[in-house]
Amino acid sequence: SEGLRLVVQTLILAVPGIFTAAGLTFLLFLMYAILGVTLLKGKMYKCNNPICDVPRKIPLDECSTPEKCDKGGGRWVLHPRNFNNCGSALLTLFEVATL
Repeated sequence: SEGLRLVVQTLILAVPGIFTAAGLTFLLFLMYAILGVTLLKGKMYKCNNPICDVPRKIPLDECSTPEKCDKGGGRWVLHPRNFNNCGSALLTLFEVATL
């Protein structure tokens, strides 16, 4: 049918523009990922002690460093979404952008 042929031809003609937009978006994400790694590498750790998860105006001192967290009975763990390397940073940015 003529209508289906027109749709397919239009989609084929749009492919280069779609790749251009995707490439530019990837480069933008990559720039922000590199910036995030530069500024936030190693800073996404937290204490998983249940006492530390309760919201407070003043944070508990035993949740502030790995040593104090271990003494308080918790573990110093890395958040699953982090900026420790470029791959993790890209995934984190993608997740935030598509919320």
